[in-house]
Amino acid sequence: MARSRYSPESGSPPRSAGETAGQLPSFPPRVIDNVYLQAGLEVIVTPTKITDTLSIERRQGPRPRTTEAPPGTNIAQQQISDNAPIELQDELFDRAMALPYVSSGPSRISVEGARAFLLDADRYLAQQFVGNEFGHIHPEYDGSLHLILSPELASRIDQSGWGEPHPRVPRVAMVYGPRDDSELEVVWALVELAYRLAQTA
Repeated sequence: MARSRYSPESGSPPRSAGETAGQLPSFPPRVIDNVYLQAGLEVIVTPTKITDTLSIERRQGPRPRTTEAPPGTNIAQQQISDNAPIELQDELFDRAMALPYVSSGPSRISVEGARAFLLDADRYLAQQFVGNEFGHIHPEYDGSLHLILSPELASRIDQSGWGEPHPRVPRVAMVYGPRDDSELEVVWALVELAYRLAQTA
C-alpha cells in the first residue's frame, strides 16, 4: 500500500484564531502553557525566542556508522549504515516543502544530490550559515540530515543518540535518518525546530 503524502490538510493543525499567514505556524503537538510536546520532544518557547531546552527519549539501538568529514578533504559527513527507507526520506522532504515560506534546491554545503531546505530570505532572521539554507537531506543512499540549530541543541541530539554535531560547525547537527514511522515523528520535530529557529532573531 502506498504511503499517504503529508499535506497541510492532513498533517498540520488549523490556524488558531487571529493567526495570519505572516505568522509562524503552530507545531502539531498539544500545548501546555509555553511547552510544546511531540514524540518525546520538549521545547520551551517564548513569544520571541526558542530557548535551548531539549528533552528527547534516547534513540533505540546502536548508532549507525558515519563518515567524519575530515578537514581539507571533499568527504562529507554522511550516514553509511542503518539508512532510512526511501519512502520515509520522501515523507520528510514533502513535509518540509509544505511549510510556509520554504522551498528547495541543491545544497550549497553538501554532496551532489542533497536537497536543501530554503527559507524565504525575508523570513530568515537568525544568524545565517550559508545563505537561507536551514538544513538539508542527503541523497537516497544516505538519508540523514544536517540541521542548523545551536551548539547546545546539537549536543543534546548527540547525547540522546539521534545524531551528532558537525565536526567543524558546532551549531550544525547531523540527524540520523528515521528507520520507522515513530522515528519519523521525532526527526520531523527536529526539522520544525530548525525551521522555527531560522525565523528567530
